[in-house]
Amino acid sequence: MGRYGRDPQFLNEVKVPVSDFIFKKAEDELSDVKCQSNSFLRFILLGESGENLPFYLRPENLPIIRENLEAVRLHHGPLQDGFQHDTFDRFNLSNIFEYMPAAVFEELAGLLHKGANPQARFAYWNLMVPRFLPQILPEIFKADLEVSNQLSKFDKGFFYRHFLVDQKR
Repeated sequence: MGRYGRDPQFLNEVKVPVSDFIFKKAEDELSDVKCQSNSFLRFILLGESGENLPFYLRPENLPIIRENLEAVRLHHGPLQDGFQHDTFDRFNLSNIFEYMPAAVFEELAGLLHKGANPQARFAYWNLMVPRFLPQILPEIFKADLEVSNQLSKFDKGFFYRHFLVDQKR
């Protein structure tokens, strides 16, 4: 995993055998005929997506993406620094929570609350470290299990344990 950008310190919070976990997830995916349409898997194995492009790379979606570029605000740096000037409605947090100690995750959950507008939504994955915003601050965050389950069916990141969508109360 280190060859593809995972600093060994990112695994400090992992309490499961990494190779066994990843192997089992890959075995499950590769045992299902649907894996043939997984552009992410194809990219991992072959270094290219072929004709089965992900949604954001399909030519027919380019006009929609271009029309909405002005709504995108990029911030490069620590997440908590992004709240200095604005609050937000939507968050794509990847799986950042498992790369930090539990105490930092709890602190960040509080900062997300402060940096989020009412009814803001948060999308994130758990890989090997189960971290859930509603468990840390149930009075602030609620899980949208229906949306999480529905979107998990389409998630091409087969190696993740959970894809989650939460909402600020």
